[in-house]
Amino acid sequence: MAICEWMHGVPGELVHNLRLQDVWVPRDAPVGSVIGQADVRYNLQNDAGLVLVCNNVNGNEYLTAQVLNTQPIVTASLPPVNGEDLNGRVLETGVDGVGIHVRLDWPYTGSGGIPQNFWNASTWHSVPWQGYSNHRTGPTGIQMSNLRAFITLVKTGPIAPGPQSFNGVQLFSGSYDTIGSVLRYHLHGTVTAAQCSVRADAVNPDPVALGSHDLKDFTGPGHATPPVTFEIRLNDCDDDPSSSSARAHIRMQATQGSTTLDPDLGLFSLSSGSGASGLGIQVLHEDGITPVRLDDDVPVTPLVPGETYLKFQARYYQTAPSVTPGPANGALNFTMTYR
Repeated sequence: MAICEWMHGVPGELVHNLRLQDVWVPRDAPVGSVIGQADVRYNLQNDAGLVLVCNNVNGNEYLTAQVLNTQPIVTASLPPVNGEDLNGRVLETGVDGVGIHVRLDWPYTGSGGIPQNFWNASTWHSVPWQGYSNHRTGPTGIQMSNLRAFITLVKTGPIAPGPQSFNGVQLFSGSYDTIGSVLRYHLHGTVTAAQCSVRADAVNPDPVALGSHDLKDFTGPGHATPPVTFEIRLNDCDDDPSSSSARAHIRMQATQGSTTLDPDLGLFSLSSGSGASGLGIQVLHEDGITPVRLDDDVPVTPLVPGETYLKFQARYYQTAPSVTPGPANGALNFTMTYR
């Protein structure tokens, strides 16, 4: 005899509500990035504490079970997630840009635990999952009460600003031979993209005055004037207050006639209309020593909720054997990303 039935004759539904801690993800993290931690194992009891038991007493019959997604599968091609190809196995969550991978654990794995009291998987162990029992089960049968699964949230696209709630969306349901569809699994929690806003007055001071200097101070190529400090203020920063999840990256690019002379040195030319020659301008990190690489996304500092300050220094840098006096101006623009 092969049958699935309720323990103690108490019927109902196996309703599971997974309540995740609120998580943060850098706004510009690439698609395929894990949000939070990968493969976190949850052992979740159903709300009513019910137990469904499937027995294959003689092992000469065939029981089937399936745990199928009720949310659509992400159709966009994803890069490997934590080193694994999960295409076709990541479910939408109802939050644009956030998918979820559910890897089922015992008794859906075809091995482990009490001998023979498990389902054999027809394909993979991820939802959507299908399985069967064509073997003799032990005295206690295959029991469905707690649902054990490894959960991974995955970035699948852009995520809107502010907390995005899963609102208890039903991810999947389960059906079992002789009893039908009786399992439901819901997701709760929020995902927030860590990011900041950049206002028109973000740079202070603006312009950055590098000072007046005598020709005699310039002694040869590579000579530099004392650096001048400036900062860029990022406003309205959202990030995990307990531990920053994102780091501000800046890309500085020459503009208004200035051109990059040496990106590794953080060195760019004077802008159009400058009377001086033989000089460039160098941008340094806060330490006044390390150049800020130009034309590249450079990590600067973790985000701080509220306001985050990026501190830099700039100075004139002699590029030729001699310097011609006159106005010496340069211009950069910058782009912020959060990773």
